[in-house]
Amino acid sequence: MELKDLPSEVKDFARGQYLGNEIGSDEYRDSQPMSGLNAAEAFFSNTGATMTGGLTPTQLEMVAAIRDWCSAIIADAENVVIEPTQHGYNLASNMYPGVDALEPILVKSFDAMWDANLHPYGKTADELLDDFNDEKMRVIFENATTAKEYAPATIISIREEGIILARDGFNEVRAIRWFMVTNPEIGKVIDLANVPSLPTNQLGSIIGA
Repeated sequence: MELKDLPSEVKDFARGQYLGNEIGSDEYRDSQPMSGLNAAEAFFSNTGATMTGGLTPTQLEMVAAIRDWCSAIIADAENVVIEPTQHGYNLASNMYPGVDALEPILVKSFDAMWDANLHPYGKTADELLDDFNDEKMRVIFENATTAKEYAPATIISIREEGIILARDGFNEVRAIRWFMVTNPEIGKVIDLANVPSLPTNQLGSIIGA
């Protein structure tokens, strides 16, 4: 499977993770401007940009985005007193100069790499799909609870989605994440007073409910 074969929602999720890591954390001040310039280079490399062939409108937009990002860093530096430090010079007032202006560069670079079946961190389509499904499950099972009244329950199905289905004492089927049960197998009895579970109607289309 190639990246471009993945559903658009997986691409959006992967792009969001990439942006969050690059500009939504301390990664920005620890890796810029090198990381941003590398992203720009990846964009031009994967879109075949050359001055001989001329720039496409999208490539020209990237050049403008680079200009805006650099200008934001310079403008920030010009508004502070430049003082030498043990590591060099402090050229930024808050260590995150230009963070907002970098986002368009990263988005364009990510999309160009995706079209070339590449991911900035080298992840495969299968790995990204697993990440997407894991996050989806994490959100769904945030509301999972333990309850004595549902115990005991017997495992009746172990799904490929990483979900265990167990029939409780009221003859209702409840869902459990696979890693919550040690050595799960059909017929095994589990104690829902200690294992968080959800009614299957909260899983929606994940299991065809």
